[in-house]
Amino acid sequence: MNKILSYISFLILIGLTFSCNKEATPETNLEGTWGLVSFERCRKIDGVIQSQEKGECNPYDPSGVEDRKITVKNISGNNYLMTTFFWDIDASAWKPDDTVNWTIKGDNIYEGDGNTIWNTYWFSLSGDTLIVELNDEHEDPLLLNHVMVQDYYKDILKKMD
Repeated sequence: MNKILSYISFLILIGLTFSCNKEATPETNLEGTWGLVSFERCRKIDGVIQSQEKGECNPYDPSGVEDRKITVKNISGNNYLMTTFFWDIDASAWKPDDTVNWTIKGDNIYEGDGNTIWNTYWFSLSGDTLIVELNDEHEDPLLLNHVMVQDYYKDILKKMD
């Protein structure tokens, strides 16, 4: 009888060990509300920095237009609906800004409308921290002389729910 109880205890211990060590998947952790806690932005035109900024935010006590949060909802499989919100200073409330489709493949987020990909982001998800980066270089036909534009963004978000 003691051997049977020992064996059952061993199986329970093994089961708990493996269930606690499972690697988190985007499907289980990406959904929810994420608040922006820091950001970096840089734009270069033909290799010359045109604008650059860094900042810190507190999504639990928003106070300015840089304060942002996003909600992520799984639509199906690796397809998500992402809605951004900004802090409206006059109304003292979160206001929806934009909603886009995200498709997750590996450590990339493809942003678009379902038919066209607008941006490709790299992301890292660890516990309650989501890091999203964009490093995009393209020729901008709207600017004179078709100059090369390089945009770099890095957002660090914390899970709010």
